This record gives sequence, C-alpha cells and structure tokens, in this order.
Amino acid sequence: DETALANNREALWQSLLQMTPQALDLFNPGYPPSEDSGWFALAYNIKAYQSNPEVLQVALEDWARTYPNHPADPAIYKQTLEAGTFIPKDVDDIAVLLPTTGPFVEAAAAVKEAIIAAHFASNSTAQLEFYAIESDPLTGQSNVISQYDKAVASGAKVVIGPLQKSSVEQLAKYPDLPVPVIALNRVDSDSQTYSNLYQFGLAPEDDAESVAELAKLKGYKRTVILAPTGDWGQRIAKSFTKKWQSLGGSIIYSTSYDENDNDFRETLIPLMGLDQSQQRYQSLKSSLGRSMEFEPRRRQDIDFLFLVAKPLKARQLVPQLKFHRSGDLPILATSHAYSGFVDPQQNIDLNNLVITELPWVYSTIAEQDPVYIALQDQSPQNYMNNIKLYALGVDAYRLVSELNTLSRDTQAQMNGASGILSVSEQGHVVRHLLTGKFEEGELKLTQ
Repeated sequence: DETALANNREALWQSLLQMTPQALDLFNPGYPPSEDSGWFALAYNIKAYQSNPEVLQVALEDWARTYPNHPADPAIYKQTLEAGTFIPKDVDDIAVLLPTTGPFVEAAAAVKEAIIAAHFASNSTAQLEFYAIESDPLTGQSNVISQYDKAVASGAKVVIGPLQKSSVEQLAKYPDLPVPVIALNRVDSDSQTYSNLYQFGLAPEDDAESVAELAKLKGYKRTVILAPTGDWGQRIAKSFTKKWQSLGGSIIYSTSYDENDNDFRETLIPLMGLDQSQQRYQSLKSSLGRSMEFEPRRRQDIDFLFLVAKPLKARQLVPQLKFHRSGDLPILATSHAYSGFVDPQQNIDLNNLVITELPWVYSTIAEQDPVYIALQDQSPQNYMNNIKLYALGVDAYRLVSELNTLSRDTQAQMNGASGILSVSEQGHVVRHLLTGKFEEGELKLTQ
C-alpha cells in the first residue's frame, strides 16, 4: 500500500531528525550504500551542516550521487530544508528597524544599546545599519515596509525588528519576504506561518506556558487561578489555561481580583474553599445542637495555586493567601510578580513564592556573560530597569547566527539571555524560562 509506505518513511524520517549528528553517524549501517544507510546519511548531512548552507548544498549533491534511486530523493527532505531559512554563515550586513518617535522610543533605545554591545563583543566584521521606523499618529501605519525594502536594497542579509506590534503586522502581510526578519514582537495569530518572518519578543504567554510546564514537571495535576481583571491578567490566565489543559492538567476554580483593592478577603475565601469549610461547620453544629472548636480548613482538591500579579499586588496577595490558610500549598507565578530588584526587606513577603524568570535576572548566570557586564558598567543606574529589554536585544543579535539551525529543528535550543530559545513550526521564537524561589526575600535559582 503506497500510502502506508509513505507514512512509514515519513515516520522514519521524523525519528532520524530527533537524533544528534553523532548518533546518526554511529548508527549508520555504512557501506555498501543501501536504502537504510541513505536515510541515516541524509539526516546526518542536514543535522550536521544546517547552519552552513554552502557546505550543506555540497553534501546534499554528494548524497544524491551516492544514492541515485533513494526514495528520499528529493521530495521528503525538500520540506525540511524549506521549513527553515538560509542566512549566510558570515553575515556581512545586518539591518535593525527600531522606532525613533512615539511610546516605544525608550524601549527601542535599550534594545539598540544591547544589540550594539552584543555586536562589539562578538568581534564581528558585519555592518550594523539602523533604520528609523516612524508611525503616522492618525492611521497608526508606519514606514516599516519602505524601510525594510531600503535595507534589502542596501544589501542586508537579515533584519532585526521592528519593535511595535502594528509594524510586525504590516510586515506579516508582505508576500514572501526576501530576507529573513527577526521581529521583536508578535502578531496575534498562533497558528499561521509567515515565510521568513520569525516572531520574537517578551510575550507574557511565554511566562504563562513556562509555569504550566513547570507544574507538569513537578507532577501537579489540579490548580486554581487567581488573576487580575482586565486584558493583561486575563490574557495570561487564558494562555496558562490553554497550555495547562493541553498538558493534561485540570482547573478546579478560577477567579479575578481588582488591582485597585488592597483587601482581598472576599476573593480569597471562596478561592481557598473556606466558605465551604464554614458551611460544613454550621451544618455539623446544627445537627449536633451545640458549638464546637472550629478552625477553617482550605480546600484539599488542588496541588498548587497559579497567581498572576504585578510586584506590589504580589507582595500583598502572598501574605493574605497565607492568612487565608494556603499553608504549604505551592504558589506559582509568572515573572511579572518580581520587580527584578534585589531588595530582601521589600521582597520578604514573597517568601516561598515560585516564579519562572529569564536567565539574566539571576546574577549567577548573568555575570558569566561579558555583554551583561558591559551593559552594567555602561548604565549602572538603568541596567536593572532595562534588564529584560537588554536580554531581548542581545538574544535578537545572537539569533542571527543560530537561526539556520533553530528554524529547521524545533528540538534545537539556544541558551539565551531572555530564556532557553527554540523556534516553533510557526516561526515563533519560544522562550523557556528558569525557575526561582524566594527565600529570605531573595530570588534563588532552583534549577
């Protein structure tokens, strides 16, 4: 059956692509050339040389001569090659598109500072060209298309930016981008793939998904969600819910709080199930006809609580949760709960809170990177305020040399400043964050 045979070959191919070049070389049946050894040799070439297009092309031509009638020639691997992008090994011209007017100017300045620092540290001889993105305040449309075309015409081999979501949306409508783009924001569509457009940014969805992955890793199965009202909080809660349920987790209860409040008892009592505990006590008291010693007991049907909060609210909510009998219940939160500033006195209220954060927030990791040290020396007053934007800029620059590999292999990873990075089939640069726990008011790396 031809269909079954094609499916088996596709399954074999996908399995081989999960292996390292070393493993492929080791397990290759070898000579004389056979159908089996052809599969291994082809997978080895793609995995070993995917970051060097010129060498890969020569290797594939040699492979085709060695295995002239192989069933993989050429359709089955054509898709693998086309799925990624080709950036020349020695990029000699990088264009950066950043806003020079409007609300993103300060963020753009921090990203630019980081890109320049990463460029100098790399000792690259490439030209770094900056192009100003300006938006029409009436229409919201920017000059991103004309600036992209100008960069390409000037010889850019890869483009970093733009930063504004609206400009990324404009580029997403550009048919067949001739030069790869590492955008510093995302469009809303999760599922659509855009040719040569790689969407990278500090999306809160990454934080939410990292918490869900952490909870799964810890063996948790059931949770409750506490998030603020409004678009920001609900967006994170929705993203967490989607990921958590896809991992097989259950959500027992979900509720919202008003960020303008300081006393959250009306929200926390039902969240922790203390109202049901009170009802059980009243029912028992009524049945027995007498009072008894009573201590409210929190719900026992959950493994952890997922908290969405900004720093001030997190410092208020964690102690109030303790007061409302959270006890030893693990509380997991996104990075938004932490200001990023080392202040044990202020952060003592966050003790035992577990969060996922980008690597550069942990000084033990960041201080090993000379670019971090350079930025710290350059802007001693601002570097913690800008730490996440610095990490974004540094990683965007470093992605240029890694994109060939990451875009072809969704399992491949890059240890970045903003996370452990991988590229999804849709071209999203996904940030996997690191776990930390507050102890004595300080965030400590736990993995």
